[in-house]
Amino acid sequence: MEIPSDMRAAGAARRFAAAKLYEWGCADLEDDAVLICSELATNAAVHGRAQTEGHNEHIRLDLTWRPGNALIIQVEDNSSAQPTPRDSAPSAESGRGLGLVASLADQWSCWLNRDGRGKRVQVCLRPPPPSMAG
Repeated sequence: MEIPSDMRAAGAARRFAAAKLYEWGCADLEDDAVLICSELATNAAVHGRAQTEGHNEHIRLDLTWRPGNALIIQVEDNSSAQPTPRDSAPSAESGRGLGLVASLADQWSCWLNRDGRGKRVQVCLRPPPPSMAG
């Protein structure tokens, strides 16, 4: 899904993720996945621009469900700057997003696009094991 790289990106990412997870019947992953999509979209809109605000830029959000195995979340933006989790003061109003993503994800990584323009952040969420109700 293409999302305008602006302050509406997080809301669009949340709505898209919630709709796809509902479609796929992935209620167990919804809270974490929607939060991760929101954080990654926010980071892409705030830190992933190649041009100044006002120029038309987009980010790309892709979700892939591998039934019973994993949900793959990918967000692509226009900056080649690598994301780095920060240690934020308890009173800070921002700076916790990637730390939150890292704590919720089973795995996450980032790589530069082959053409050198932009990067892709990937998060893997594994579904909880089936409960052994007796």
